[in-house]
Amino acid sequence: MSEESLRSLQYCLTWLRWANGRLGKAIVALQETLKEWDANGDDKDAANKTQLSQRIQALKQDVLSTLKQVVDVVSKYAGGALPENARHLVRRHLTSLPHRFQMASSSCEDESASSDATNGARRILVLAQEGLDMMSQVSGVVNDTLVSAEHWCERLGRNRPSKNTSEAQPPGPREAQYRSDIKQPIPDVPQHTPMTGIEKA
Repeated sequence: MSEESLRSLQYCLTWLRWANGRLGKAIVALQETLKEWDANGDDKDAANKTQLSQRIQALKQDVLSTLKQVVDVVSKYAGGALPENARHLVRRHLTSLPHRFQMASSSCEDESASSDATNGARRILVLAQEGLDMMSQVSGVVNDTLVSAEHWCERLGRNRPSKNTSEAQPPGPREAQYRSDIKQPIPDVPQHTPMTGIEKA
């Protein structure tokens, strides 16, 4: 495996870890918003109801944007760098997300008594949780490939590619705090050499 491929996989893995943290914080924010909605019951005033609905909508867009970028980044940077068997496995994990979401969210369909806003929040919560599971599986494949490749580099006496390059940095500041009441846009993914491989899901 070339050093360029190793660097691409390192970048992809670092990005997946960043996205994992992003989705994890979105899940917590959604859970807190649902608790706040339920705690107010039918007594919430119109202004508070509107604020909570807007927060849910912002979190929904954040989750969808994060998952879309996950598919784009993995397809671009891991697709051409992974061995064929690992590439097919990653592609299967990526394309399984819509079906997994449909299966997992079917249990929420009997909550017709809930408002549209809370039903939407629960569905996007399910999607985020399924997305986390999918990313964990993809990260496992990429990490195992990296470990195996770096092991062979050591056996052949080749130096490992540096992990302290700009390519291995996540697309946003690590210190940024995610607040459930404020929408923070996801930064654009840095531009790198296009790679072929996995099709977009």
